[in-house]
Amino acid sequence: MLPVTEIHRRLVCSDAQGHARGKRLTMAEDSLSHPALDKAAGEEFLQEAFQIILEEAVRKGTDVAEKVCDWREPQDLQKILDLEMRSSGEPRQRVLALCRDVIRYSVKTCHPRFFNQLFSGLDPHALAGRMITETLNTSQYTYEIAPVSC
Repeated sequence: MLPVTEIHRRLVCSDAQGHARGKRLTMAEDSLSHPALDKAAGEEFLQEAFQIILEEAVRKGTDVAEKVCDWREPQDLQKILDLEMRSSGEPRQRVLALCRDVIRYSVKTCHPRFFNQLFSGLDPHALAGRMITETLNTSQYTYEIAPVSC
């Protein structure tokens, strides 16, 4: 797959019959007509990521038989997680493995044995609401931007 900048450079606007007019598309036109992310691959990734979240964070995170935290020292976490940014990106399976590892080594504030004045348990209804809010990606500061969320 070509990088977005190369796709942008190669695209030209066309008239209604599909003939090139020689005008390069603006970034807005390019991103609307040719999204950089393959929709099917994006949906497949989300399904796999949601499955990891459901199993590792929700099921295991609320299971009294599981640990509240699989504690590691900061220098060990740096080696285990390898969160270095690479210009070439990461393959899907590596990103999913990182999702698993981040959940594994995080404190499970939804765990029945985790007690804190600010956190307590997991509310599945609230989690669903937060997921909807994040998916819609609205700014909730004005009614015009998010009339349902305000």
